Amino acid sequence: MVGRRMPPVTLQGPATPVAPGNPIPCTVSLFLPRRMQARAVRVEVVGLFRWTVGGWGAGPLRLRRWAQERVVHTRKTTPLDRALGPGVASYRVEVAIPPGSPPSVAGEGVKMLYLLRASLDVPHAPDRWEQVPLTVVAATPPERAPSPPHTHPGITVCLPLPPILTPGHRLQGDLVLSSSHPLVLAGPRLELVQVERSPRGEGAFVAARALLPSLSLGAYQERRVPFALLVPPTAPPTCTLPRGSAITWAIRLVARDMPPLFQQEVLVHRGAS
Repeated sequence: MVGRRMPPVTLQGPATPVAPGNPIPCTVSLFLPRRMQARAVRVEVVGLFRWTVGGWGAGPLRLRRWAQERVVHTRKTTPLDRALGPGVASYRVEVAIPPGSPPSVAGEGVKMLYLLRASLDVPHAPDRWEQVPLTVVAATPPERAPSPPHTHPGITVCLPLPPILTPGHRLQGDLVLSSSHPLVLAGPRLELVQVERSPRGEGAFVAARALLPSLSLGAYQERRVPFALLVPPTAPPTCTLPRGSAITWAIRLVARDMPPLFQQEVLVHRGAS
């Protein structure tokens, strides 16, 4: 006997992130306290793109107003057209996200969210449904070559970086700095910067920072400076989003009262586990 408090429809989706183009296995369970007529069981994936259009307040208490657009929608229908119950019925359904769909993203001003939704189509009654969040990752890193590094005139910076950064990975090594003229750097720091382009414009946000010791270099003197920089585990991947939006990343070397001394675009990618 099915308890009255048990939800009529439950949905069990994948426990790990999924990639576009791959089938998503899920199980839909129907808890039917009585016999009822049903037309079909539907499983669908809905992708929602959100971007900020305004806000109130400032700092951590700032409230934002978001616009939303459905940009991905795919559905798999299992016809029934018969009476079901009472009891429990389970159906295994596979649905796929179209290839080329953007990955899940939670940025400062843009978001790409996915929902996995199951519904039971009942004649002459509201559909019964349940939905769960779905994490989508790019199957392969973005096919783009980072732009060449930008350096301040007369300053040479050598920074060893892997071709792809992974969220949660710790970067460490030696930064090699030299200058064609005497140079004093007060409060230098290495920053990992998240650049967001959205329908409202472009913004940059420092996601991680490594403080370096102050330096004094003579002309053509070379200095090695050890560094360690953690890529945040929640860092969104480098990606292209709807409405001309995108997320890119860069590492830059800055010092007090000076323009950026070095800036290098990098790729951030989170693969399916």
